[in-house]
Amino acid sequence: IRQDKVDVVHGGVLSASREAIRQMLHKAKILYFYNVIYEGGVCDRNFCCDGVTPAQQVEVLMPAAVKKWGKKVYILAADYNYGQITARWMKKYAEEAGGEVIQTDFFPLDVSDFGAAIAKVQAAGPDIVACALVGGAHLSFFRQWAAAGMKSKIPMASTTLGVGNEYKVLTPEEGNGILVAYNYSPELKTPANEAFLKAWAGKYGDDKLIHEIAVSH
Repeated sequence: IRQDKVDVVHGGVLSASREAIRQMLHKAKILYFYNVIYEGGVCDRNFCCDGVTPAQQVEVLMPAAVKKWGKKVYILAADYNYGQITARWMKKYAEEAGGEVIQTDFFPLDVSDFGAAIAKVQAAGPDIVACALVGGAHLSFFRQWAAAGMKSKIPMASTTLGVGNEYKVLTPEEGNGILVAYNYSPELKTPANEAFLKAWAGKYGDDKLIHEIAVSH
């Protein structure tokens, strides 16, 4: 970066990587854009986030889930700053909607076996599972949840599933019906989105993946 005399950097996916990047770029006085959903709260004159924050996403998602399915909420989240802070936002907005968080469990990013966690959720009997799991290992949860027969028993709302086309990795049996809230979805059936997708394909080709993160960038 120093050799190229860069003025602006776009990058980072996880909040942990963002914080490492942000501090270096702040010191170097290089403007930093972070284009991914995040937990909010960063105050830095050198930083610009154009991704969704909890005040835009969770504030919509949790009341909709409580209204649709019931008041008892069980939260599953990644054990780092995004998951921990997002879980608190989930609790806040669930309670404001008349709901109650009965349990919150956190998982390190490398965890891929969720058998015990699924058994705990099943025993607790919530109306809703609110999910803020992150990354490739955590994608196993959705497969194991469906394989255990839980998908048809307890509905789920997620702040992360589908933001980077994760639902295309899962089968329809594993992913369909999970409630999400994002600032963009390629499946939107509107004239504006159809025109946008046509323009995107014309510039980048039909084989290029498009999702919220790509659009934010």
